[in-house]
Amino acid sequence: YRIAHTCQAKKGDDVEQQQAFPVGTFVEFVEKKRVHIGKITSVEHKSTGGARYDVDSGGKHYGIADKAVSFAMPCPNTPGQAL
Repeated sequence: YRIAHTCQAKKGDDVEQQQAFPVGTFVEFVEKKRVHIGKITSVEHKSTGGARYDVDSGGKHYGIADKAVSFAMPCPNTPGQAL
């Protein structure tokens, strides 16, 4: 016997947008089993409610999912070098 599973759409069009980190936030993330630290340069909200970030890490740019972020720290408000 073969059982066929049917995919059902979600009832209603309500997709809850999760809170995303703002541009300029410093993040630690995992990419291909390597840990990187960088600064978010842009945020893209997905239709499923998640977020994707473009991160600059030492001159290299990464596109990461929200779940790849393991630590986040907001950028300092004052101009000049962070202490």
